[in-house]
Amino acid sequence: MLAALASKALQMLTAPLAGLLAFVFTFLSNIIYSPGIMDLPTPPDDFTPVMRFTVTSDVHLNGQEGQVEAQRLAQMLQTSKRISSEDSVYDKLDAAAFVGDLCDKGTPETMRQFVDICNDNLYEGTELLAVMGNHEFMHDRPNTIESWKRSTDMDYRFHEVINGFHFIGMSPDNEGRGYTLDNRLWLAEQLKLAENDNPDYPIFVFQHHHIWGTVYGSLNWGNVDLTAILAQFPQVIDFSGHSHYPINDPASIWQGSFTALGTGTLSYFEMEYFPFTGGQFPEGYRQAAQMYVVEADIKGATRIRGYDILGDCFIGETYYIATPADKSTFAYGLRNRLAKSQAPVFDKGAKLSAVKGEEGNYILDFPNAQDNFLVRQYQVTVSEVSGRLVYSATHLSGYYLSPQPERQVIDIGELESGKTYVASVIAANAYYMPSHPLLLSFTAQ
Repeated sequence: MLAALASKALQMLTAPLAGLLAFVFTFLSNIIYSPGIMDLPTPPDDFTPVMRFTVTSDVHLNGQEGQVEAQRLAQMLQTSKRISSEDSVYDKLDAAAFVGDLCDKGTPETMRQFVDICNDNLYEGTELLAVMGNHEFMHDRPNTIESWKRSTDMDYRFHEVINGFHFIGMSPDNEGRGYTLDNRLWLAEQLKLAENDNPDYPIFVFQHHHIWGTVYGSLNWGNVDLTAILAQFPQVIDFSGHSHYPINDPASIWQGSFTALGTGTLSYFEMEYFPFTGGQFPEGYRQAAQMYVVEADIKGATRIRGYDILGDCFIGETYYIATPADKSTFAYGLRNRLAKSQAPVFDKGAKLSAVKGEEGNYILDFPNAQDNFLVRQYQVTVSEVSGRLVYSATHLSGYYLSPQPERQVIDIGELESGKTYVASVIAANAYYMPSHPLLLSFTAQ
């Protein structure tokens, strides 16, 4: 009892320090430390994997018959096998990894359902690597870890070595909210063991919560518990979930003192809920099933590709980390991404039109803007010629869907007949760089 109280007291004392260190390391990684401006890397044509795994997050199984998430989980595993088998050089799938919220409420039945689906759809010899998220703790919070062990025959944390590469995963043992001091000390010890084994190889780390201040979604859904530890190991490539943010967004990869990636979801997309963004649950947000295909070669160089399971296609950029332990080569830091990002542009001759619909509402129609990464959103305003604003909203571009919409069609509501209006559309990329406006003056009928 006294030991438990002492541990709790130490946890309370270290929490503020962890928050301060997280802020310091994030600030240093993003602002003070910078390897400079460099070209974004591309894998060589002769890149030859010696290890491959796929990773996703936030499945949210609920045990209901015919649940779409259960179907997507099976499809994700089958797709992972097919992609691997189609590689004429290296046709193995060494592991399938999951970073939490595998179950919606964390019942023993849904924990077992997850394992059963995986076992039914994986190659023999493919490692199943999984950690819990916060949703696993919703059924029986005090006994969740023991329930997980009994239901899945897996521990709540792991350190596996596959083809010479270290895989370290940990569940949020602080009742699903974060990571206890014991868990953090365990992580530090395992990272040191992995580094000593091969300091040049990447160390793949898996936990549910984003590391705050790193990937897209981490400002809303981040955790500071592990920052100071991970920051000591530049070769860490960290995978996290929790936010449900799309992986084909350029901001879903981050490099500073280490590398971090957000892993998306097999359930539903969620977006930033800041006032200037397009809403937390945009149109089509239920059409979500994304994963990463991660491969490494004999020297430890790592290739990471996003895949849309519903669209059955690779999406976004191909990330290439040639020397994971060398921070001076990190090209996916915020400063370099901003330097390489260009403001969106509309094609010459692109036109904005306004048409009155059958129910009296006006519909704005315009082609997509272009960007060297992606266009995340459009700011749409409609004003009377006097300047009075009658409509203003941010609309996400649908970049998270597969296939993506070729045009934007936006209902701006009813307008007063006989009045003249000015409509404006400004595109913004993943770093909120704005385009020149697309303008239209029209008179409502």
